[in-house]
Amino acid sequence: MSTKVDVARAATEAELERVLEAYALGQLRALRRAESGYVNDNWIVETGRGRYFLKHRHPGLCRPDVIRAQHALVAWLRQAGFPAPTLVSTARGETLLLLDGECYEVQGYIEGHLYGHDRSAHLAEAAATLGRYHDDSLGHVEAARALGLHAIHFTTAEALAADLDHLLAISNTPYQN
Repeated sequence: MSTKVDVARAATEAELERVLEAYALGQLRALRRAESGYVNDNWIVETGRGRYFLKHRHPGLCRPDVIRAQHALVAWLRQAGFPAPTLVSTARGETLLLLDGECYEVQGYIEGHLYGHDRSAHLAEAAATLGRYHDDSLGHVEAARALGLHAIHFTTAEALAADLDHLLAISNTPYQN
């Protein structure tokens, strides 16, 4: 195969090709490591069907239940018109691929520039997007709850404290970073 491949980490070309086969994205044309990213092993993939972003999750972040909840949230956000990435499904219809105990996901590639906190236009756009994302309007909270996610609609500091105490009490898995 005549592909341009940058294999600088544990993920080998053969492993990544197996991942891409599960997504049925067509013939691999090019594969290169993403320019940034500090936690996961990220790749830009070009195939006969287009360009994609391949994420190989850090082993400590390979928690399928959490990733599936994140994917459900991303799908809901896209459906609501929020600018979230397109998650690509495997040939089996799943957005998360578990392969040899590793977690992989593929997203549609988004053209753009790396975020620069020193660029005022980037900062303004990030602030506006975060404001939209963190909109805790009751409709958004109810939609998140319908997906099985814990969501809080802020009304008062006292109510927030009670909601957080309740979430801590029902949590079966303590947060660990």
